[in-house]
Amino acid sequence: MKFHTLSLLAISTAMILLVPVYGASADECPSKIVKPHQLNGIAFETSSRVYRDANVEVYESCVKNNGDKDLWIDWKIPGPKSYVLPGEAVPSSRTFVNRQTIDAHSCLEYGPLSEMLVDPYLGHATDSTQMQKQDSDGCRPVATSVGDRILEKIPDYIDTLFKLFAPSDREKSHDTMLKIEGKTSTHLDGEGNYRQNIAYRFSRIEGRDEGNPLDMTIRLESESPAAAYLRAASSFKDMSWKIANPEENEISFTVSMPKNPTLENARYEILDRNKIVVGSFFAPAWIEAPQ
Repeated sequence: MKFHTLSLLAISTAMILLVPVYGASADECPSKIVKPHQLNGIAFETSSRVYRDANVEVYESCVKNNGDKDLWIDWKIPGPKSYVLPGEAVPSSRTFVNRQTIDAHSCLEYGPLSEMLVDPYLGHATDSTQMQKQDSDGCRPVATSVGDRILEKIPDYIDTLFKLFAPSDREKSHDTMLKIEGKTSTHLDGEGNYRQNIAYRFSRIEGRDEGNPLDMTIRLESESPAAAYLRAASSFKDMSWKIANPEENEISFTVSMPKNPTLENARYEILDRNKIVVGSFFAPAWIEAPQ
């Protein structure tokens, strides 16, 4: 794995961080169990896997584009929510304290006409509520649900990597497409708080020169238990960040540790110049467990 040393302007202070490049192969999903799709001239494959990483269980879903055009994908519950370039694979990782794997399914939006299918994946037990709502209401946007209860010592840190493709102008998605790679870090500070860091970098796609990261914004999703807690208990209330650097950036803020913590996966959305959602990624967050 490669590391880039960068000096980043955080919300409050400048910091020196090491940002890893996504470690899996750029053109393959890591899971060996894949489901191919050939739908209306669109070819892609989906897969999922579960593995232990340091101190958490990682539930990863992935989509690979086997076609010859950029492909929009929104796998509603597990992700990814991203454009996928021809021959590329885009993973989506969610973290949990306990391994509680179920045979899950989720609506998956794909292609330029936003067509829908329901696709299986290896899910976590906490996905059940979202699945039931989706089965009842049909394929609509799904807010993240509350994560699993803590049954063991809270990890001092949780780090995850993410990768996605998003255009700075959806109306010109091919010409303005950018690659976004990053690392999320959730670290306890020993003073009743934890720190949420998201370090990320933009890179241009060869032959596509019109993408401008400075036109883009990252914001916390509007409706979910994680979003509500982070807005109420953090040092930064707005939860929206205009991209300030054309290459490397960091989001950093402090959150009060809940009395009865549960681990949730907060969804952060990528917005284009017209404030249209063109992608998203997950970052682990401690929130108050429901009573």
